[in-house]
Amino acid sequence: GVGKTAIAEGIALRTAAGDVPEGLENVRIFSLDLSAVVAGAKYRGDFEERIKAITDEVRNSGNTILFIDEIHTIAGAGAAEGAIDAANILKPVLARGEIRVIGATTADEYRRFIEKDAALARRFRPVYTEEPDEASAIAILEGIRKKYEEHHGVRLDDTALEAAVKLSVRYMEDRKLPDKAIDLIDESCAAVRLGAADGSGAMLLGIKQRIDELASEKEKAVIMQDFELAAEIRDREKTVNAQYEELLSERKCRNEKPVITSRDIAASLERITGISAAEVLKDDTGRVMGLEDELRREIIGQDSAV
Repeated sequence: GVGKTAIAEGIALRTAAGDVPEGLENVRIFSLDLSAVVAGAKYRGDFEERIKAITDEVRNSGNTILFIDEIHTIAGAGAAEGAIDAANILKPVLARGEIRVIGATTADEYRRFIEKDAALARRFRPVYTEEPDEASAIAILEGIRKKYEEHHGVRLDDTALEAAVKLSVRYMEDRKLPDKAIDLIDESCAAVRLGAADGSGAMLLGIKQRIDELASEKEKAVIMQDFELAAEIRDREKTVNAQYEELLSERKCRNEKPVITSRDIAASLERITGISAAEVLKDDTGRVMGLEDELRREIIGQDSAV
């Protein structure tokens, strides 16, 4: 949610462009998809052979760094009766410095799965990524604005970016910036685009909901370490995404670009949290001015106390 994976992608981009210190010049960064490695490993030893082949390739290349997203899943990945998991396969080569690995996970999952394994924890140096402040989050949204405008065929007003950050901070406390603000932007763009469209809008909305459902199912499968199921869901997700993109592309050619404002962000927040859009758009002065009337409605027969 705070941009851990985006940081790794940024390092890869700078490495490819040569904008790195001397020690990282000509280095290649590859992402290791553990679910793909586990998928189809039916017999004992299949998974271990795949991981060993990967580590041998990385070691022999001499200029490769592995990136493992959700790295806590290496604890237990591929483990079966009589087999060892990915963590125990990687420990020796990490200890000898034969390969370099960048991992991304949350602080909670690091403590639950990696920190309790002292031998594994010693192989890594934790780097904590703090949640950006509101000003930084708005700057991040400015950076990705064009991408979302082109993807959804809309225009994002400055007020929408500011509202996405401020409203998500106030009303979505269980999540982190910039992820929650980006989700609000994405949800608002999709909703407005579909609402401004013709009769096929319902079809697009249904496909979008299916994509969200598949993403949730895939995440659950990864948490349960059922990587074969996660790989199957990933393939279905790609197919549904392709359908969505094709239909959306057709619509972009036919329609004017609607403008996303702070009101659209508030409407999306209402759908997610159930909090009235009119209420969230009030400023603090407006809330205080209406407080007495609100108390009178809630507290019956106590006007003098109010």
